Amino acid sequence: MEDYFAHLEVLPVATKATVERQTFPCESCGGSGKWRGGVNQHGNPNCYACKGKGHFMSSRHDRLKAREQRKQSATKRIHDGAAALQEANPGLFEGLLEVQSWNSFAADLLRQWTSKGDLSEKQIEAANRMLAKVAANKAKREEDKADAVVVDLTIIREMFEKVHASGYKRPTYRAAGIVISRAPDNGKNAGHLYVKQSDDYQGKITPDGRFLPVRAADTSVAALLQAIAADPKGEAVRHGAKTGNCSCCGRELTKAESVEAGIGPICAERWF
Repeated sequence: MEDYFAHLEVLPVATKATVERQTFPCESCGGSGKWRGGVNQHGNPNCYACKGKGHFMSSRHDRLKAREQRKQSATKRIHDGAAALQEANPGLFEGLLEVQSWNSFAADLLRQWTSKGDLSEKQIEAANRMLAKVAANKAKREEDKADAVVVDLTIIREMFEKVHASGYKRPTYRAAGIVISRAPDNGKNAGHLYVKQSDDYQGKITPDGRFLPVRAADTSVAALLQAIAADPKGEAVRHGAKTGNCSCCGRELTKAESVEAGIGPICAERWF
């Protein structure tokens, strides 16, 4: 058979050319691939920067440039995500900002919003429920303020401030069938006075002289507070004469002069 391919020129077999790429020594290990401190924080003797290779395939300038580009890209992605989240949920970011100082859940969501530019659907739903509850509580407080009874607390407040300055952290006053006590200084009601009747909480007196009754408060409490505000010492004496116990410390009056005065001498000096 005639060889039809005999006249063709035989070409050499192509081989893959080996191209030497330029490398750049690692600045951290000086090109050794070993961490200069012995072993790094993970117990690995290799250089953490080049991962033991001793070199990079790009220059430091190019690596820094690429790192900055990645950073800018990530920043833009977060910014765009946060903007899209805010557009899809109008008012949510502002609502979280308003309560973040005392609500850790809101503060955590804001940190994730600004650092990652994203919230899950469940997080958004929980945030909306929380803000709705906050709004309902605020509306209730405003409603309670509308029902507030104004009481002149000038004398009562001076009385409580005087005894507190003498060393009593939680002074308590008993008279006219009710009990008035000072709220803790580090609580949310600091500066208020709590009011009870027969161990039942009736409401609180605000620093500006308003009585905020609870819904179940007895209707007589406001008038009793007015009577105490008009003559706190007189009401204290009447309490001691009626119950046999000091209005201010609650102890039994045992000495004749205390029983006659209706109040103990130490409490009389500290309170009035």
